[in-house]
Amino acid sequence: MSLLSRFIWVEKIKTTSEALSLHVVIGALCGAIFASEVLDQLMPWWWYFALAGAVWVVYSLDHIADTFLLQNESVNIRHLFHQRNKRAVILAISLVSLLVFLLVLRYDNSSFLIAGFMLALLSLLHILLVTSKKTKNSLFVQKEVMVALIYTLGIWFGPLLLSKEWLDLSIILLIISFAVTVWWESIFVALLEIEHDKKQAIRSLATLLGEKASSKLLVVVLALHLLFILVYAGFAATDTAAWLIILSMNLALMLCYICRKIIYRNGYYHLIGELVFCLPALILLF
Repeated sequence: MSLLSRFIWVEKIKTTSEALSLHVVIGALCGAIFASEVLDQLMPWWWYFALAGAVWVVYSLDHIADTFLLQNESVNIRHLFHQRNKRAVILAISLVSLLVFLLVLRYDNSSFLIAGFMLALLSLLHILLVTSKKTKNSLFVQKEVMVALIYTLGIWFGPLLLSKEWLDLSIILLIISFAVTVWWESIFVALLEIEHDKKQAIRSLATLLGEKASSKLLVVVLALHLLFILVYAGFAATDTAAWLIILSMNLALMLCYICRKIIYRNGYYHLIGELVFCLPALILLF
């Protein structure tokens, strides 16, 4: 295979992954493995299929909702794909949603059903708030915060429901640190796409604060977060491997921020950002 052919092949994979949010699904599955190992809960096979389907449905619904707000053809590959294939994507969302529901109904118990239903309602509420003309520009509707919350809850709530022990401080702080990492990455992507979002009237914290203020916020939050991880992990007697993984994720994101112009120019920022969330799977090596 020639170098040009390899490049074209890689580009096709990247484009398909971004358009269908497949990299997000893979990252969520790696996060689920991380959560199950940290909480020492062996999750059944169907849980991972249901989680993958649910994550894809939520992200696809979010992209579909965004397309209804666009007046012209999008320059964003994710929105453009959903804009051009709206009917097919809606049909796929319906089928995958049905499959997830049947899986949960077949293998699940009442506690999982209730928790899954509440999480689905929270996801729908998020989509309604960020697409409604009355609420999408409200200071109290922070898209990135809600994405981080839903993503984190979706990954952790299964193992948490199976865990019969009270969570210690280290686990609670670990989950919060994971959520902060998700939030930071979503702001980082919004910063890189700030010009596109402004042109298409898509609201994000970056468009609200502006490029300079958003950059300062990212630097300050990342610096404080890294300091907290280093200090706490140095004193934590348990979950050392998990904290090291969280540290590696944030160091990788720091490198992404430093090289942001390069990865934005090459169009790999979505893929690289989500690959960072594959690092939690390294917990299997410990």
